[in-house]
Amino acid sequence: KTGTRYAVINLIGISFMKAGNSCPFKASDELIRRIPDSVKIRVLDFHAEATSEKQALGHYLSERISLFYGTHTHTPTADDRIFKNHTGFATDVGMTGAYDSVIGIKKEASIARFIGTGKSKFEPARNDPWLCALIADVDKDTGQCKTLERLRLKLSDFDDKTQS
Repeated sequence: KTGTRYAVINLIGISFMKAGNSCPFKASDELIRRIPDSVKIRVLDFHAEATSEKQALGHYLSERISLFYGTHTHTPTADDRIFKNHTGFATDVGMTGAYDSVIGIKKEASIARFIGTGKSKFEPARNDPWLCALIADVDKDTGQCKTLERLRLKLSDFDDKTQS
């Protein structure tokens, strides 16, 4: 709407993920090379299992992207920060979904699978919905992330306010 150009990259990890995924380090180099220099705001969503892989790639891309955040583990990490005064970073944003669950799945079914008594199909949980996100203030001229704020909203937060 404002005419500000930006690029969004989504990569998938290799550690503890499906065999045959491409190396995210090499893939990110290639994709960033394709982004015109005039596009300063660059966001990377990294869908990966291992926190170490997410942190390593975040450091690797520091100063080449504006914002890096991990997804997939469904649990928000408490390590949001700005690398080298440029790249906003969080190992995992967390999920939007039911937190009275095991990563969004009905907890009883998940527990049953772990203890060997459950074979049923996983079903999404519905209790205690939350929205997890990051809010980043990125300079449109330099691509530098100026501030990074974690957002965690529970539906119950809104219910309490509407009832008072």
